[in-house]
Amino acid sequence: MTINRYDASDLARGAYYAYEQAGLLLRDARSLYTQRRYSSAAVLAIFGSEELGRARIYLERRRTTLPSGSVSKRELELACRNHELKLAQGQVLIQFDPGREMPTDELLKLADKLKNRIPRQRHKLRVRSLYVDPSDSPSGWNRPRDLTRLECKYLVNEVVNDYAAFPEYYFWPDVELQSVLENWQKRPSPLPPKWIK
Repeated sequence: MTINRYDASDLARGAYYAYEQAGLLLRDARSLYTQRRYSSAAVLAIFGSEELGRARIYLERRRTTLPSGSVSKRELELACRNHELKLAQGQVLIQFDPGREMPTDELLKLADKLKNRIPRQRHKLRVRSLYVDPSDSPSGWNRPRDLTRLECKYLVNEVVNDYAAFPEYYFWPDVELQSVLENWQKRPSPLPPKWIK
């Protein structure tokens, strides 16, 4: 049976499946990190961030669909085409260390700047971690294997932070959604968040 229209319950399940997939991708990213395959680990972590974004897009469609009934498969596909949009939606926490005490208004400006910059940076990092392209490096080439251990660790842990915070921010505050998820008899159990030490 093919589903062409998705109602609010379908979208809740789709969001939860996307959240589950983010956890699986992050688990595999940690595994690749331990094998010193840093560029591949970074790519999977970024895909995990995109899946969090997909979950959030589905939840937003669910919110706007509740009154109208359903959304088409095509509408969902179009909503999830843009990588940077999914990365922006998958960003739950803005993580930074200003290195000094700052007034609240300056912190908010910095957070807003980072909120706009990080999705673009992650997209560029995904491309840099996947493809051998001409570059300004001494060799003239971007080599994905040159991604450092620290760059990878920082990225994976940032996305794990988003994964860990996601349910608290997006699943549980909505009482009706919480009820749908709690009454879902075959709801999968997502992996617990695990950080790279």
